[in-house]
Amino acid sequence: MLSLIKSRILINLYGYARGLLTLDIHSPDSIRFFNIKFHNIDPSPLFLEAIHPFAQNYSIVAPDQGGASNANKIAAAINLPIVKMHKMRSRDNDCEILGMNGEVHGKNCIIIDDIIDTGKTMCHACNILKENGAKKVIAIATHAVFSTGAVARLENSQIDIIIITNSIEQSGLSKKFKIIDVNKLICESFVKI
Repeated sequence: MLSLIKSRILINLYGYARGLLTLDIHSPDSIRFFNIKFHNIDPSPLFLEAIHPFAQNYSIVAPDQGGASNANKIAAAINLPIVKMHKMRSRDNDCEILGMNGEVHGKNCIIIDDIIDTGKTMCHACNILKENGAKKVIAIATHAVFSTGAVARLENSQIDIIIITNSIEQSGLSKKFKIIDVNKLICESFVKI
């Protein structure tokens, strides 16, 4: 009930704005609640630039439905095969990868998602990929929420490189993490609307 009230308050506040600009919104269906001009910034150009050096012998991986849209765009843009995982989330916010479509044996993989919160989805996805013969695994996400324990979980995972944006400020991360600056992309979007 409280989240509905909070959402309603935000919607009412945004009612006074001329437009709303978001970056890789997690729930695109939520825009139907707003009666204003809405523009969701697509992070795919940043991801394409970041993975360009790694694009040989890679497969793009969507760990769940949240990452599928960006993964499909990127795979199509650079003509790489896509692997789709099927995830189920339990009540306690734990997740389980139930299976995947696509071949990863002997390949390097790039997991693309919109959010890393607990890091469990990325870690489980990486484990499944490695169990199925993947060599190197790179994880990319737009929003690094990093709730309690996430950074340590990711640090201790088999993921080789974790690429995130600075949509949420981070500090004190190891060299395993690479941060992409979204400021230019946001400024360019302001000009378009």
